[in-house]
Amino acid sequence: MGRFSKQMKNKITGIINDMADHAELFSENHGHDFTRERSLNFRTMVSLIMSIGGNSLTKELYDFAKNGGKEVTPSAFVQQRDKISDEAFAYLRWTELYVHIAAMILTTSICLTLETASISIMSMLFIIS
Repeated sequence: MGRFSKQMKNKITGIINDMADHAELFSENHGHDFTRERSLNFRTMVSLIMSIGGNSLTKELYDFAKNGGKEVTPSAFVQQRDKISDEAFAYLRWTELYVHIAAMILTTSICLTLETASISIMSMLFIIS
């Protein structure tokens, strides 16, 4: 994995960890969901969902267990997934996009003023959406 890829992975992991520290803000039932420590806690669920490829859910969960995660049933996964609000993934998507754009600007050594950088980022977000 290249240096840029590692940096992006670390940034996204950091974002997920920050979100997990405030999981109540990203759950359907605030103050109720993700309050107990489970095999599929908020951090694990978001990371797992982000890593799912094109295989069946059973195969994805099998691969998850094979790579060090705890073996869980598709039913348990779906129950935990339903506790995560849509806003969690919207927040992650926009934060991830912002980090990626900022990293691209920094790695290409473009000298922009803060105002110009903000305008550039907002323009890119408008084009993407």
